[in-house]
Amino acid sequence: AKLFGCNSPEDILGKNISQHFYFAPEERKKYLEELEKNKGNLKDYEIALKKKDGSPLVISDTSHYYYDKEGNITGVEGIFVDITERKKTEEALRKSQKEFASLFKSNPEALVYLDEKGTILDANNRFCKLFDYSLKEIKSRNIDDGMIRPSDKIEEGKKLSVKGLEGYLNYETVRKKKDGTLFSVSISATPLVIDGQAKGEIGIYIDITERKKAEEKLRQSEEKFSSIFKNIPEAAFYQDTRGIILDVNPHFTRLFGYTKEEILGKNINEIGFYPKDKMKEGEDLTRKTLNKDLTNFETIRQKKDGTPVPVRISTSFVKIKDKVTGIIALYQDITEGK
Repeated sequence: AKLFGCNSPEDILGKNISQHFYFAPEERKKYLEELEKNKGNLKDYEIALKKKDGSPLVISDTSHYYYDKEGNITGVEGIFVDITERKKTEEALRKSQKEFASLFKSNPEALVYLDEKGTILDANNRFCKLFDYSLKEIKSRNIDDGMIRPSDKIEEGKKLSVKGLEGYLNYETVRKKKDGTLFSVSISATPLVIDGQAKGEIGIYIDITERKKAEEKLRQSEEKFSSIFKNIPEAAFYQDTRGIILDVNPHFTRLFGYTKEEILGKNINEIGFYPKDKMKEGEDLTRKTLNKDLTNFETIRQKKDGTPVPVRISTSFVKIKDKVTGIIALYQDITEGK
Protein backbone atom coordinates (compact mmCIF):
# COMPACT_ATOMS: atom_id res chain seq x y z
CA ALA A 1 0.00 0.00 0.00
CA LYS A 2 2.81 2.41 0.86
CA LEU A 3 4.27 1.88 -2.60
CA PHE A 4 1.16 3.52 -4.05
CA GLY A 5 1.06 6.26 -1.44
CA CYS A 6 -1.83 4.70 0.45
CA ASN A 7 -2.17 4.50 4.22
CA SER A 8 -3.46 0.93 4.35
CA PRO A 9 -4.28 -2.03 2.10
CA GLU A 10 -7.95 -1.12 2.45
CA ASP A 11 -7.29 1.94 0.28
CA ILE A 12 -6.45 -0.41 -2.59
CA LEU A 13 -8.68 -3.42 -2.08
CA GLY A 14 -11.73 -3.56 -4.33
CA LYS A 15 -10.45 -0.93 -6.76
CA ASN A 16 -10.03 -1.48 -10.49
CA ILE A 17 -6.26 -1.60 -10.89
CA SER A 18 -6.27 -0.57 -14.54
CA GLN A 19 -8.43 2.49 -13.87
CA HIS A 20 -6.85 3.63 -10.61
CA PHE A 21 -3.19 2.67 -10.86
CA TYR A 22 -2.21 2.44 -14.54
CA PHE A 23 -1.10 5.59 -16.31
CA ALA A 24 -2.52 4.09 -19.49
CA PRO A 25 -5.36 1.66 -18.67
CA GLU A 26 -4.86 -0.16 -21.99
CA GLU A 27 -1.44 -1.27 -20.75
CA ARG A 28 -3.23 -3.60 -18.32
CA LYS A 29 -4.57 -5.59 -21.27
CA LYS A 30 -1.09 -5.77 -22.78
CA TYR A 31 0.29 -6.98 -19.46
CA LEU A 32 -2.28 -9.80 -19.21
CA GLU A 33 -1.58 -10.83 -22.81
CA GLU A 34 2.14 -11.06 -22.02
CA LEU A 35 1.35 -13.09 -18.93
CA GLU A 36 -0.74 -15.53 -20.94
CA LYS A 37 1.86 -15.73 -23.71
CA ASN A 38 4.47 -16.66 -21.12
CA LYS A 39 2.31 -19.43 -19.65
CA GLY A 40 1.31 -17.51 -16.59
CA ASN A 41 4.77 -16.35 -15.55
CA LEU A 42 6.46 -12.98 -15.97
CA LYS A 43 9.79 -11.84 -14.60
CA ASP A 44 11.08 -8.27 -14.38
CA TYR A 45 8.25 -6.90 -16.50
CA GLU A 46 8.27 -3.10 -16.41
CA ILE A 47 4.99 -1.24 -15.96
CA ALA A 48 4.29 2.49 -15.75
CA LEU A 49 1.84 2.98 -12.87
CA LYS A 50 0.79 5.93 -10.76
CA LYS A 51 0.43 6.56 -7.09
CA LYS A 52 -2.73 7.63 -5.29
CA ASP A 53 -1.78 11.29 -5.76
CA GLY A 54 -1.14 10.75 -9.50
CA SER A 55 2.66 10.90 -9.34
CA PRO A 56 4.52 8.42 -11.57
CA LEU A 57 5.56 5.02 -10.32
CA VAL A 58 7.58 2.64 -12.46
CA ILE A 59 7.73 -0.91 -11.17
CA SER A 60 9.43 -4.15 -12.12
CA ASP A 61 6.87 -6.91 -11.80
CA THR A 62 7.54 -10.59 -11.24
CA SER A 63 4.18 -12.37 -11.24
CA HIS A 64 2.30 -15.57 -11.97
CA TYR A 65 -1.20 -17.01 -12.11
CA TYR A 66 -2.61 -18.64 -9.05
CA TYR A 67 -5.13 -21.45 -9.36
CA ASP A 68 -7.96 -23.10 -7.43
CA LYS A 69 -7.99 -26.77 -6.52
CA GLU A 70 -9.44 -27.68 -9.89
CA GLY A 71 -6.63 -25.91 -11.71
CA ASN A 72 -8.64 -22.93 -12.84
CA ILE A 73 -6.98 -19.52 -13.00
CA THR A 74 -8.40 -17.44 -10.19
CA GLY A 75 -6.07 -14.47 -10.23
CA VAL A 76 -2.58 -13.07 -10.50
CA GLU A 77 -0.11 -12.52 -7.72
CA GLY A 78 3.23 -10.88 -7.96
CA ILE A 79 5.98 -8.78 -6.46
CA PHE A 80 6.35 -5.12 -7.36
CA VAL A 81 9.78 -3.47 -7.10
CA ASP A 82 9.89 0.32 -7.34
CA ILE A 83 12.38 1.21 -10.10
CA THR A 84 11.22 4.81 -10.59
CA GLU A 85 14.55 6.35 -9.58
CA ARG A 86 16.48 3.84 -11.63
CA LYS A 87 14.38 4.69 -14.69
CA LYS A 88 14.95 8.41 -14.08
CA THR A 89 18.67 7.74 -13.95
CA GLU A 90 18.51 5.65 -17.11
CA GLU A 91 16.53 8.38 -18.87
CA ALA A 92 19.01 11.04 -17.77
CA LEU A 93 21.83 8.83 -19.02
CA ARG A 94 20.04 8.22 -22.31
CA LYS A 95 19.51 11.95 -22.74
CA SER A 96 23.14 12.65 -21.88
CA GLN A 97 24.32 10.02 -24.36
CA LYS A 98 22.06 11.48 -27.04
CA GLU A 99 23.43 14.98 -26.40
CA PHE A 100 26.99 13.63 -26.44
CA ALA A 101 26.34 11.82 -29.72
CA SER A 102 24.88 14.98 -31.26
CA LEU A 103 27.84 17.12 -30.18
CA PHE A 104 30.28 14.41 -31.27
CA LYS A 105 28.81 14.00 -34.73
CA SER A 106 28.34 17.70 -35.46
CA ASN A 107 31.71 18.89 -34.13
CA PRO A 108 33.67 20.81 -36.80
CA GLU A 109 36.92 19.12 -35.72
CA ALA A 110 37.85 15.53 -36.53
CA LEU A 111 36.88 13.39 -33.52
CA VAL A 112 37.47 9.71 -32.80
CA TYR A 113 36.16 7.77 -29.80
CA LEU A 114 38.38 4.92 -28.56
CA ASP A 115 37.99 2.34 -25.82
CA GLU A 116 40.81 1.77 -23.32
CA LYS A 117 42.49 -0.70 -25.71
CA GLY A 118 42.52 1.73 -28.64
CA THR A 119 39.60 0.16 -30.52
CA ILE A 120 37.64 2.70 -32.55
CA LEU A 121 34.09 2.82 -31.22
CA ASP A 122 32.99 5.82 -33.27
CA ALA A 123 34.26 8.67 -35.42
CA ASN A 124 32.52 11.75 -36.75
CA ASN A 125 32.14 12.78 -40.37
CA ARG A 126 35.02 15.25 -40.18
CA PHE A 127 37.40 12.51 -39.03
CA CYS A 128 36.33 10.18 -41.84
CA LYS A 129 36.70 12.97 -44.39
CA LEU A 130 40.12 13.98 -43.05
CA PHE A 131 41.52 10.48 -43.46
CA ASP A 132 39.38 9.47 -46.48
CA TYR A 133 37.84 6.43 -44.76
CA SER A 134 34.20 5.54 -44.30
CA LEU A 135 33.04 4.87 -40.75
CA LYS A 136 32.37 1.27 -41.69
CA GLU A 137 36.01 0.83 -42.75
CA ILE A 138 37.48 2.00 -39.46
CA LYS A 139 34.92 1.13 -36.79
CA SER A 140 36.08 -1.71 -34.50
CA ARG A 141 39.63 -1.50 -35.84
CA ASN A 142 42.47 -0.62 -33.51
CA ILE A 143 43.93 2.82 -34.05
CA ASP A 144 47.41 1.40 -33.37
CA ASP A 145 47.35 -0.95 -36.39
CA GLY A 146 48.97 1.56 -38.76
CA MET A 147 45.74 2.59 -40.46
CA ILE A 148 46.33 6.33 -39.98
CA ARG A 149 49.91 6.28 -38.70
CA PRO A 150 53.04 6.17 -40.85
CA SER A 151 55.27 3.19 -40.05
CA ASP A 152 57.77 5.39 -38.20
CA LYS A 153 55.00 6.81 -35.98
CA ILE A 154 53.43 3.54 -34.76
CA GLU A 155 55.28 3.44 -31.43
CA GLU A 156 54.80 7.16 -30.95
CA GLY A 157 51.05 6.67 -31.43
CA LYS A 158 50.90 3.87 -28.86
CA LYS A 159 52.57 6.09 -26.28
CA LEU A 160 50.13 8.91 -27.08
CA SER A 161 47.18 6.54 -26.59
CA VAL A 162 48.45 5.64 -23.12
CA LYS A 163 49.00 9.30 -22.22
CA GLY A 164 45.51 10.15 -23.46
CA LEU A 165 44.04 7.70 -20.95
CA GLU A 166 46.12 9.23 -18.16
CA GLY A 167 45.12 12.83 -18.82
CA TYR A 168 44.79 15.63 -21.36
CA LEU A 169 47.51 15.89 -24.00
CA ASN A 170 48.26 18.06 -27.00
CA TYR A 171 50.82 17.00 -29.58
CA GLU A 172 51.89 17.85 -33.12
CA THR A 173 52.95 15.07 -35.44
CA VAL A 174 52.36 13.47 -38.84
CA ARG A 175 49.56 11.12 -39.88
CA LYS A 176 48.54 9.54 -43.18
CA LYS A 177 45.39 9.35 -45.26
CA LYS A 178 43.94 6.17 -46.72
CA ASP A 179 45.96 6.66 -49.93
CA GLY A 180 49.19 7.09 -47.95
CA THR A 181 49.39 10.89 -48.22
CA LEU A 182 51.22 12.31 -45.21
CA PHE A 183 50.03 15.48 -43.52
CA SER A 184 50.71 17.43 -40.32
CA VAL A 185 48.20 17.26 -37.47
CA SER A 186 47.68 18.61 -34.01
CA ILE A 187 46.30 15.86 -31.75
CA SER A 188 44.47 16.50 -28.50
CA ALA A 189 43.16 13.68 -26.35
CA THR A 190 41.17 13.53 -23.16
CA PRO A 191 40.08 10.47 -21.15
CA LEU A 192 36.46 9.44 -20.66
CA VAL A 193 36.22 8.71 -16.94
CA ILE A 194 33.37 6.59 -15.59
CA ASP A 195 33.17 5.76 -11.88
CA GLY A 196 36.68 7.07 -11.41
CA GLN A 197 38.23 4.91 -14.14
CA ALA A 198 39.31 5.81 -17.67
CA LYS A 199 37.10 3.73 -19.95
CA GLY A 200 38.29 5.29 -23.20
CA GLU A 201 39.34 8.56 -24.75
CA ILE A 202 38.30 11.17 -27.28
CA GLY A 203 40.94 12.15 -29.83
CA ILE A 204 40.72 15.47 -31.68
CA TYR A 205 42.67 15.85 -34.93
CA ILE A 206 43.31 19.22 -36.58
CA ASP A 207 44.97 19.44 -39.99
CA ILE A 208 47.83 21.94 -39.56
CA THR A 209 49.47 21.32 -42.94
CA GLU A 210 48.98 24.89 -44.16
CA ARG A 211 50.17 26.33 -40.87
CA LYS A 212 53.30 24.16 -41.02
CA LYS A 213 53.94 25.29 -44.59
CA ALA A 214 53.60 28.91 -43.49
CA GLU A 215 55.93 28.30 -40.55
CA GLU A 216 58.50 26.67 -42.82
CA LYS A 217 58.22 29.52 -45.29
CA LEU A 218 58.72 31.99 -42.43
CA ARG A 219 61.68 30.00 -41.11
CA GLN A 220 63.32 30.01 -44.53
CA SER A 221 62.62 33.72 -44.86
CA GLU A 222 64.15 34.38 -41.45
CA GLU A 223 67.21 32.30 -42.35
CA LYS A 224 67.59 34.23 -45.58
CA PHE A 225 67.22 37.55 -43.75
CA SER A 226 69.72 36.43 -41.11
CA SER A 227 72.24 35.39 -43.76
CA ILE A 228 71.92 38.69 -45.63
CA PHE A 229 72.01 40.68 -42.38
CA LYS A 230 75.21 39.01 -41.17
CA ASN A 231 76.97 39.57 -44.48
CA ILE A 232 76.08 43.22 -45.02
CA PRO A 233 79.46 45.00 -45.58
CA GLU A 234 78.45 47.85 -43.23
CA ALA A 235 77.91 47.71 -39.48
CA ALA A 236 74.22 46.89 -38.97
CA PHE A 237 71.83 46.60 -36.07
CA TYR A 238 68.18 45.62 -35.89
CA GLN A 239 65.93 47.08 -33.20
CA ASP A 240 62.23 46.84 -32.39
CA THR A 241 59.89 49.83 -32.12
CA ARG A 242 60.86 50.39 -28.47
CA GLY A 243 64.57 50.60 -29.25
CA ILE A 244 65.42 47.10 -27.98
CA ILE A 245 68.35 45.63 -29.93
CA LEU A 246 67.28 42.36 -31.57
CA ASP A 247 70.41 41.63 -33.60
CA VAL A 248 73.75 43.07 -34.73
CA ASN A 249 76.11 41.82 -37.41
CA PRO A 250 79.84 41.05 -37.04
CA HIS A 251 80.83 44.37 -38.66
CA PHE A 252 78.90 46.25 -35.95
CA THR A 253 80.68 44.45 -33.10
CA ARG A 254 84.08 45.02 -34.71
CA LEU A 255 83.46 48.72 -35.40
CA PHE A 256 82.03 49.65 -32.01
CA GLY A 257 83.81 47.15 -29.75
CA TYR A 258 80.75 45.47 -28.23
CA THR A 259 80.17 41.74 -28.12
CA LYS A 260 76.79 40.58 -29.35
CA GLU A 261 75.92 39.17 -25.94
CA GLU A 262 76.59 42.55 -24.26
CA ILE A 263 73.93 44.45 -26.15
CA LEU A 264 71.22 42.05 -27.34
CA GLY A 265 67.99 42.76 -25.47
CA LYS A 266 69.17 46.18 -24.31
CA ASN A 267 67.87 49.57 -25.36
CA ILE A 268 70.01 51.33 -27.96
CA ASN A 269 69.71 54.57 -25.93
CA GLU A 270 71.19 53.00 -22.79
CA ILE A 271 74.45 51.39 -23.91
CA GLY A 272 76.52 54.56 -24.43
CA PHE A 273 76.23 54.30 -28.21
CA TYR A 274 75.19 57.94 -28.63
CA PRO A 275 77.47 60.79 -27.53
CA LYS A 276 75.62 62.98 -25.01
CA ASP A 277 75.05 65.72 -27.57
CA LYS A 278 73.60 63.19 -30.04
CA MET A 279 70.95 61.57 -27.81
CA LYS A 280 68.08 63.69 -29.12
CA GLU A 281 69.31 63.15 -32.67
CA GLY A 282 69.13 59.38 -32.08
CA GLU A 283 65.59 59.59 -30.69
CA ASP A 284 64.49 61.75 -33.64
CA LEU A 285 66.08 59.26 -36.03
CA THR A 286 64.09 56.40 -34.52
CA ARG A 287 60.84 58.35 -34.65
CA LYS A 288 61.31 59.43 -38.27
CA THR A 289 62.22 55.93 -39.43
CA LEU A 290 59.19 54.40 -37.69
CA ASN A 291 57.10 57.00 -39.50
CA LYS A 292 58.51 55.53 -42.71
CA ASP A 293 60.92 58.39 -43.43
CA LEU A 294 64.12 56.86 -44.85
CA THR A 295 67.26 58.63 -43.63
CA ASN A 296 70.82 58.99 -44.87
CA PHE A 297 73.23 61.42 -43.22
CA GLU A 298 76.61 61.81 -41.53
CA THR A 299 77.07 62.10 -37.76
CA ILE A 300 79.05 60.85 -34.78
CA ARG A 301 78.58 57.69 -32.73
CA GLN A 302 80.90 56.27 -30.11
CA LYS A 303 82.58 52.97 -29.37
CA LYS A 304 82.22 50.98 -26.17
CA ASP A 305 85.37 52.68 -24.80
CA GLY A 306 83.96 56.13 -25.58
CA THR A 307 86.01 56.78 -28.73
CA PRO A 308 83.98 58.91 -31.19
CA VAL A 309 83.48 57.47 -34.68
CA PRO A 310 82.37 59.56 -37.68
CA VAL A 311 79.75 57.51 -39.56
CA ARG A 312 77.34 57.72 -42.44
CA ILE A 313 73.95 56.34 -41.36
CA SER A 314 71.15 54.96 -43.46
CA THR A 315 68.00 53.55 -41.88
CA SER A 316 64.89 51.76 -43.05
CA PHE A 317 61.83 50.40 -41.31
CA VAL A 318 60.91 46.70 -41.08
CA LYS A 319 57.31 45.85 -41.94
CA ILE A 320 55.65 42.50 -41.19
CA LYS A 321 52.03 41.91 -42.22
CA ASP A 322 51.58 45.59 -43.08
CA LYS A 323 52.78 46.67 -39.65
CA VAL A 324 56.05 48.48 -38.89
CA THR A 325 57.82 46.27 -36.33
CA GLY A 326 61.33 47.66 -36.18
CA ILE A 327 64.31 49.43 -37.75
CA ILE A 328 67.49 48.35 -39.51
CA ALA A 329 70.31 50.88 -39.34
CA LEU A 330 73.54 50.70 -41.36
CA TYR A 331 76.70 52.50 -40.22
CA GLN A 332 79.64 53.19 -42.54
CA ASP A 333 82.90 54.29 -40.90
CA ILE A 334 84.01 57.47 -42.69
CA THR A 335 86.97 58.22 -40.41
CA GLU A 336 89.49 58.07 -43.26
CA GLY A 337 87.39 60.35 -45.41
CA LYS A 338 87.41 62.92 -42.66
